[in-house]
Amino acid sequence: MIALQAPTNLGKQLGSASTRPTLPSLRRSLSTRNTPFYSRLFSADEIAYCRSQRLLPDISRRASPPKKPPSKALSGVVQLGYWQVEVVRNVAGAPALRFWNHDRTGPAAELDPYRSLVSLSHTDAFATAFVVVHERSTHVCS
Repeated sequence: MIALQAPTNLGKQLGSASTRPTLPSLRRSLSTRNTPFYSRLFSADEIAYCRSQRLLPDISRRASPPKKPPSKALSGVVQLGYWQVEVVRNVAGAPALRFWNHDRTGPAAELDPYRSLVSLSHTDAFATAFVVVHERSTHVCS
């Protein structure tokens, strides 16, 4: 478990969402034989990260659950496709989200004014993702 200090420079909360799918249902929908599907939904980095995990090599536990909550949490601002959400790790190893434009050729510039916080967890039966989206604060803390 990674524990980090909560950010203090957050503005107004815009939305939050969570998902808790069962892993058997994810595994059925994410067949490893469907390479075009994986390439469209997941970034090359997400696929490589999931495959590199010895204990949990399947992508269903690692990358699928965080795709839906950001789309829900940001629905009042922009409509996101699941392929536009990428799970990355910050320097401390904690999960973070990166948002891409519709063609996944660059960052989603319209989301620059917002900051997302993500929490991921899983057991043998469930995977959970919780996302909160805030406006970026415009004041500077001294």
